[in-house]
Amino acid sequence: MGDDASLRVDDTQSHAAGPEGTTVLDSVDTATISADAPTIQALFERILPDLACRRRVAEVLADTILLAHQIGPNRWATTVGNQRHVRLNVGMYVVAEIGKNYLWLAVDTAALDPAALPRLQQLHKWANPYYKSVPTAMGGYIRCHELDEVLPLLHDAAAQFATTCAQQTTRLRAQVSDAHVPAVVDYVRELTGRALPDPAYGEVDAPQQSALARIDRASVEAAFDVFDRERRDTSYWKHWEHDPTYRYVVRRNDRLYPVKELVRIASGAAQFSSSHARRRLVQLGFAIETLRDTAGRVWLFQANPSYYDLAERLTSATVNDTDEWTVTRFREDMRIGDPIVLWLAGAKAGIYALGELTAAPFEHTYPPDEIPEWITPNPQGATTVWRVPFRYTSILAEPIRKPTLQAHPVLQHMMILRMPNGTNFSLTNNEWEALQALLEEVPPAAPPTRQNPVYSLPQCGADLGIDTVELTRWLRALNRKGQVVLYGPPGTGKTFVAQHLARHLVSGGDGFVELVQFHPAYAYEDFIQGIRPQSAPDGRLSYPLLPGRFVAFCDRAKATKDTCVLIIDEINRANLARVFGELMYLLEYRDQALPLASGGQLFIPANVRIIGTMNTADRSIALVDHAMRRRFAFLPLMPNYDLLRRYHTATQFNVDGLIALLERVNQKIDDPHYAIGTSFFLRTDLAEQIEDIWRMEIEPYLEEYFFDQAKTVSEFRWESVRARVQL
Repeated sequence: MGDDASLRVDDTQSHAAGPEGTTVLDSVDTATISADAPTIQALFERILPDLACRRRVAEVLADTILLAHQIGPNRWATTVGNQRHVRLNVGMYVVAEIGKNYLWLAVDTAALDPAALPRLQQLHKWANPYYKSVPTAMGGYIRCHELDEVLPLLHDAAAQFATTCAQQTTRLRAQVSDAHVPAVVDYVRELTGRALPDPAYGEVDAPQQSALARIDRASVEAAFDVFDRERRDTSYWKHWEHDPTYRYVVRRNDRLYPVKELVRIASGAAQFSSSHARRRLVQLGFAIETLRDTAGRVWLFQANPSYYDLAERLTSATVNDTDEWTVTRFREDMRIGDPIVLWLAGAKAGIYALGELTAAPFEHTYPPDEIPEWITPNPQGATTVWRVPFRYTSILAEPIRKPTLQAHPVLQHMMILRMPNGTNFSLTNNEWEALQALLEEVPPAAPPTRQNPVYSLPQCGADLGIDTVELTRWLRALNRKGQVVLYGPPGTGKTFVAQHLARHLVSGGDGFVELVQFHPAYAYEDFIQGIRPQSAPDGRLSYPLLPGRFVAFCDRAKATKDTCVLIIDEINRANLARVFGELMYLLEYRDQALPLASGGQLFIPANVRIIGTMNTADRSIALVDHAMRRRFAFLPLMPNYDLLRRYHTATQFNVDGLIALLERVNQKIDDPHYAIGTSFFLRTDLAEQIEDIWRMEIEPYLEEYFFDQAKTVSEFRWESVRARVQL
């Protein structure tokens, strides 16, 4: 087996542009793309010398290939890079990599058993999110000798991440599918003996295309209503008129509708020819209009891959994400709403994404230790540059490459092609219109959809150690009121229970879960709606009104049809009357809307559920008034000794003495709201950690509670209880 040193040497090169958000686009060694079977076998045997390890890793690849292929046969690829590693790409991302004596695996931590985290955090380079559009994604290196122990802990979470990756795209980027190495799949078949499919790229979905011919005027009329009801007010569609990929529109009752989405709704087809769709609407008697930007201000921003890898950035970006760009020219002419085109220079030069400016350029001063490589420091003083904020309106599934533009009769004259040195360029109106027409030839992917994995109530109850009858009673209360609070003393797993209940509530649907933690400084402006000062180039301040976390959550929930859950952790630590404002009324009258003091209306979508958690040992519980109590159902969580006993059945740690000690401590405390819970001790390595836990977490709590009873504290010092705990 390989040692740590060999692992470190290999991953230094492999992951310089590896799984941390990179697709195969940036990491494939094109010299090995056409590798034959003997070459691939030799590569596997070199990087994984142990046959049992090779077979175990091959099973992981086989499982993921079958899962991704079922969602879409054109959404995965196996690739080889630098004669050093093999990768499995699903959708936009690398989900697994095999290198010298290791398997790197990406997982969705939302599907992990929290009890497994202490062990997983010991993995080499177990790190924070790699992919922005899957914020709960993490990854780590599993050495060959760790596979049997670690893979069972990661199985469900790895499957969930691969499922999300496959569902977030309708096809692979061409540069990824072109790099697929069939011999890798052949060798995995040989090792596992399993009948694995080959990916199917470029297949035309004939039923979807024929669906265009079947749409009639009534189905299009119905699509108008669907767009107004389900699309128009969601964050994805709020600014669609500025997205050049939706150039053609239909006007109805003085409102504009994008042709592509109307046809997608009316036909049910996900991919189709844009020109075919327009012709069909004309045949049905609809007039097609063309959106044109009349401002005459379209900007092209160029990225030098030596300093900033735009392609890599886009692997973790989604539509409506925000960024900033350095401005060296034209800053006096730039205005909010101006379209921008993002260009990557170098060997893979071309247009990769589009966006629009969200504010005017502003001056930014870099601290000496944070100056980017592409900016020359000012030796005489502060280093200041101009920056401009923007949001992404479209991320192209396939970039429009430089040769395509050079062959275009209009776009071949773009300044970026004639004088490529620079950061900022402008496009003429003719160039912008030509580019919009070119974008029409490559219809964008539909907004990503999701389907959460099924998480049954019995499974939830087993994981929590709570009877399903009790859980059913809690869920009835939540559906009746719309919001509940889990309350109890420290260590009873309130947040843990809230997350598992939320996971069950969104199970099998397209909803989502968000968590926000309240604190004494949390305010109405953070949660509902507030003014955020922004600096203009001339030094003046503007004060736009922006949505808070709850309004943004509701906006996202409106775009889904299934349950969405907001978890408010430590709900009693904020001034709730001030934070909730008008929401206090709507929590009781959920079928109504209420005008906000700053303008607009607030209402809670019917599919929104709220779960709060409250630590009863926190003295700020006094801030929870009766109006708040009336609007929430309160669900108690007390120390669960049976859960502690079941958990440690597998760890072989004898918890009888610990449970007896906790019962004695809690009897001495004599107040259920201040009792010590069991979650402190739900660790697989409890035998090694229990002394530290008791000394550093339990004793300080007892010192505070029994601050005037030194004898009682002394009775429960580690030196006094060790023999009873370590039986």
